[in-house]
Amino acid sequence: MRTLALLLILSAPGLWAQASSPVPARTEGASATPPAAAAGTTAPAGEASWPDHGLLEPDYFGLDPVLLRETKQADFFYAKPGLSLKGRTLRVSWEPPRWLVTTNEKKELETGKRLSEKVFPEALATAMGASLWPGAKVSTTEGDLLLTGRIVMINVRNGWWSQAREAVTFDLKVVDPATKEVLLAAHHRFVCHPMALGGKGNDLELRIAPWALGLSEFCRANFLN
Repeated sequence: MRTLALLLILSAPGLWAQASSPVPARTEGASATPPAAAAGTTAPAGEASWPDHGLLEPDYFGLDPVLLRETKQADFFYAKPGLSLKGRTLRVSWEPPRWLVTTNEKKELETGKRLSEKVFPEALATAMGASLWPGAKVSTTEGDLLLTGRIVMINVRNGWWSQAREAVTFDLKVVDPATKEVLLAAHHRFVCHPMALGGKGNDLELRIAPWALGLSEFCRANFLN
């Protein structure tokens, strides 16, 4: 009987794994309604007509989606023709999450808040500051250009035993506040398999700094003319 009970527990659906899709199912017309304590603004679920399964919101970039192309730097990427960052100062200021996929999971909300308040801005400021100096400067307090972004979707495993893939989808842009023009834009998703980076529940964080470094090196090679 004990063996039978154990087998029944192990076979219970959802006990040892979460949904493994890197893009969670989205309910049309639903609204993301995180608890009031969560860091983030509520937003309508992504429109079906938007690119990337409704996760790329064109109005956020103010660009025709066809201008954002797949590159080595991001799933969707755009840079203004002739862009030069030489002599400019980028102020890094990451935004709270704007959930375009409904999530009420406490761990996902907490992870999104931590990545937004600490991990993303620190990684970008460090990488961009090191790569662009002395051609351009990076600051967290001042600058004539704004480097900002936001998380729009996240999947986080519930525990070490889960076989689900972790994922985070985010936007990034460099804006000229004087003209409101978007000079550079990126929309990207990290997908981490359970054991890819140790399966310790912080795999997404380990992806952010290397990606930021790759982006900063690309900017140094192409936009300091």
